[in-house]
Amino acid sequence: MKRMFFGVALAGLLGAGCGHQQPVMMAPPMVSGQGGGPVYDWTQVPVNQNVPVVRAVFDQQGYQIYDQAGDTIEVPFANQNMYVMKFGQSNNGQEYFINDGTAPTLYIPQGGYVENASAQGARWYPFPQNYAYSQPVYMGLAPTWADFTGMGWYPGMAYYGGYWGYRPWAPGLFYTPMVGLNFNIGGRPYYGWDTYHSYYRSNPANRVTLRPTYNYASVGRQSGSSFGRNTGRGSFSGRPSSSSCTPAPVLPDTRSTSSGEPPMMCAISSAYRSG
Repeated sequence: MKRMFFGVALAGLLGAGCGHQQPVMMAPPMVSGQGGGPVYDWTQVPVNQNVPVVRAVFDQQGYQIYDQAGDTIEVPFANQNMYVMKFGQSNNGQEYFINDGTAPTLYIPQGGYVENASAQGARWYPFPQNYAYSQPVYMGLAPTWADFTGMGWYPGMAYYGGYWGYRPWAPGLFYTPMVGLNFNIGGRPYYGWDTYHSYYRSNPANRVTLRPTYNYASVGRQSGSSFGRNTGRGSFSGRPSSSSCTPAPVLPDTRSTSSGEPPMMCAISSAYRSG
């Protein structure tokens, strides 16, 4: 009887192998809190406290930011809005997070990136090379929510730039693509959104779409008053951000519009989408 069972099981395994000729990229299982410590919503981080960051990740539903103390800071998307966080360039070579009282802000060093949780080794570099940075800006990865959820990602792909604006996003407003926006896939650059869109629509092999990989309704969230008090691991408990770590005030960058208004538009054009 045991021999018969073994033979049936072996045949089943061999049959399954023959039915899958191409490798399939699997997304990581949905998890809640990979930092090993408490989980916090970004609003629970004390205002203007500088939080050293070791890793930042995004999926279809938001950002997960892991600090040096082992805590996880959640910045979820809401109401089909991916432009929920501001990005700034660090002036001390370190990556850190600040709740400025109105929005979450992630400061990244030169060459800093955010990991894609769905595609192995895929990274988003919010600021393209030689970007003329002046101050933190709201940023997202795509022109619209539909474009974002439909993006095709590939293992090892690198995305430089994004869509940005000074003001918080609201329905009917669209951010401007950064100058130099490009995608590097398999060692070859693709400039502008339309070129990238045409590529991933025509190349389904190994293409991965964004999906939920993290439980933003994590149980066991801690109270905001306990943030940064992870005994024995925190290096920033109770310390507000200092002037040495916070970017100096700068004048708004008005390069994108003749009137000086933030770079938003009320309709999508081919020039807008192409970057």
